[in-house]
Amino acid sequence: MSIKKLFFVLLIIVAISGYGIYNYVNFGSPIGKKGYEDVKLVDLLSFSKVYDGKNVCTQGFYYQTDSTSVIKTKLEDDLFTGSSWVVNETDKDQLLLDFTPDRGRVVNAKICGQFESKIDGQFGNPGAWKHQIKAKEFTELGESFRFKY
Repeated sequence: MSIKKLFFVLLIIVAISGYGIYNYVNFGSPIGKKGYEDVKLVDLLSFSKVYDGKNVCTQGFYYQTDSTSVIKTKLEDDLFTGSSWVVNETDKDQLLLDFTPDRGRVVNAKICGQFESKIDGQFGNPGAWKHQIKAKEFTELGESFRFKY
């Protein structure tokens, strides 16, 4: 084997190893982001038993106050209808960039994390939500605006 071929093989091995190490550090898997299934929020809430305990990504209206953190299918419904409690497990102190504790804010958002569901509804504050997402990733998909329930 010539020196050029050996160098090329070593270069490929180093590149693949670097890619694997980067993904393992950032995603916990050497092959990249693993185990997140894209699910519409309405389907996630309707078929909650299917997705219970699974890693999902979903999109909806994220509503936050100093004591409330939920993702909703529609803003027209009351706070508990068509919604899931959200627990912040990201490395951010707060999910909304422009959040102030004295005002409720809403933004269209994508949330990725572990989904949990219970029939007796023990999530949130008060423990009235039947569903919860432990958010590992949070992306604002537009501008947030002031909103009060």
